[in-house]
Amino acid sequence: AAFLRLVDVMRPARLFLVSFLILLLEMAVIRWTSSQFRVLAYFGNIVLLACFLGLSVGCLAPRRWPRIGSLHPWLLLGLFVTVLALREGRLFFRHDESTWLWQEGGSQQGSMLRLPMLVVPAYLWIALLFTAPGQWLGRAFEGIEPLRAYMWNIAGSLAGVAAQVAMSFLSLPACVWFGVCAACTVALQWNEARRPWAGFAALAIGIFVLTLDDVHFLWSPYYKIERRNLYVDAGEPERVEVGFELRVNEDYHQAAYDLGDAMIRRVPDLQRMRALYDAPYRLHGKAGRVLVLGAGNGNDVAAALRAGAE
Repeated sequence: AAFLRLVDVMRPARLFLVSFLILLLEMAVIRWTSSQFRVLAYFGNIVLLACFLGLSVGCLAPRRWPRIGSLHPWLLLGLFVTVLALREGRLFFRHDESTWLWQEGGSQQGSMLRLPMLVVPAYLWIALLFTAPGQWLGRAFEGIEPLRAYMWNIAGSLAGVAAQVAMSFLSLPACVWFGVCAACTVALQWNEARRPWAGFAALAIGIFVLTLDDVHFLWSPYYKIERRNLYVDAGEPERVEVGFELRVNEDYHQAAYDLGDAMIRRVPDLQRMRALYDAPYRLHGKAGRVLVLGAGNGNDVAAALRAGAE
């Protein structure tokens, strides 16, 4: 309560908080959307330009559209639900020869859409999402000497960047990033004449949806990583688990297989794969010292140990 009173009384503190929210939300949206659809990672500037457009429109009209702030939580909730629904619907996006993107083969089951059908709506939606923070920023600048206001704006922006970097370094999931953004939004709207309780509920629902999604992934400082077990049909009542694969930002990355003697006896078809890793030692003989460059998923290290590497 004391912090909220401080935000209300001290205009520089409110300006700092708005600037903190804007940079944190920008970085969170850019990272999260590109992790759901790989193609957006190649068009990160489009997301950034959409943020700038929304902020500019909001700053130019700080007193107009008095209810635009109440739409912000719903736009954020809509972004979460829409993106996750499209991802689960397995939509893939075509691109012309001027845009070369590595992706999995065309045997995937799903719908193929033209790239603008993703980029254009995403641009407009994110621009609308940042209109309210832009409006809050324009209001926060009022009544503060320009140079002093600029100082607080830069300080809050740097703090927002540092917060996102710290959360990424700690491998915190997306629900935490946006949870901090939601807390800032509630603080900024708390003292309004009509507190948007429905909007606060929308923020809570959005963070809950993200939390349910994040339990399936590990967020490294760089990527969203998913681990999936690999199975083969070995003619037994149940499938045999032979290893696991890692998927990064919704694309295949690498796989690790159990190619030990016991597994080969159980699943003879794996012998062909094991032969690829064992080939250097069949040519060289028993290995004493081995240097593995790019150990990856560990299959090469396992092969070296099978060959007697010390």
